[in-house]
Amino acid sequence: MRMVTNRIGLAVLMGFMATRACAQSTASLVTDAGSEAGVTVAFTASTTAFGNLNGTDSTTAATTGTAEMTLLPTYPQFSHAILHSVHFEMDTVVFGYSFLAGFVTAQVTFTDLTLDSTGPAYGGIAPTGDTAFPDVPFHVAGSAHIVCNALGVNETRVIDDVSLAQLDASIREAAGALTLDSIAVPAFEVDIPAGELPAGVNSVVVNVTVDATDVVLRGPWVPALPGDWDGDGDLDLADFAAMSECLNGPDVPATGFCMLFDLDDDGDVDLADFAVFQSQ
Repeated sequence: MRMVTNRIGLAVLMGFMATRACAQSTASLVTDAGSEAGVTVAFTASTTAFGNLNGTDSTTAATTGTAEMTLLPTYPQFSHAILHSVHFEMDTVVFGYSFLAGFVTAQVTFTDLTLDSTGPAYGGIAPTGDTAFPDVPFHVAGSAHIVCNALGVNETRVIDDVSLAQLDASIREAAGALTLDSIAVPAFEVDIPAGELPAGVNSVVVNVTVDATDVVLRGPWVPALPGDWDGDGDLDLADFAAMSECLNGPDVPATGFCMLFDLDDDGDVDLADFAVFQSQ
């Protein structure tokens, strides 16, 4: 997917403030109708009577989501992005397994399955639109109901998992709208502690992989408030705390997140930028 070059002059976007830093743009994205995620679940149980029981099942789930990001341009097209937040909710999904000619069956039901990023992440946008946001803090929540009568297992597990993962996506900009799709969602695991398993069952583990390549988030982008690190529409102590980490003085090139605070567009973050920050 090719990123469409923004041919509209940044001076039109920002009026007289047409510098690179002042042309930061923020996009609030929502899911397109019909977005759905593919979910694949691997069920593994180790038992004394039946040995190892292994099975996989796949389905799709209707998915809704939102995202907020700030784009940093290298004229004439956006080349970097700060992902402030991404949120997914999936409909209830049910998986069924049959082992040993149907003598042993199992069912896994996921409800209230959500995935949220819990902090900003920075990524470069390739000319193709491909973007990798490394070390995104993710929180996966929901519940899993695991039933296998032949093994005496009937458990509901709360899913509450926090991890760092890379989020791969494709970003496209066209006609004043931004599209975020081909999103890779980190896998997670649900297991039942050995102490809660009945006699003869050594382990029950469910591995979940979510394929969100059919989830499309789209929305218009608008001029951002320069220096708004958390993308919440104001400049406050949270933004200053982030800026203070970037105040490296004149002639030290700003990179990564710190590009957000180059408010006078001279390539560094110093006291001159702090003066602009204070004046807004």
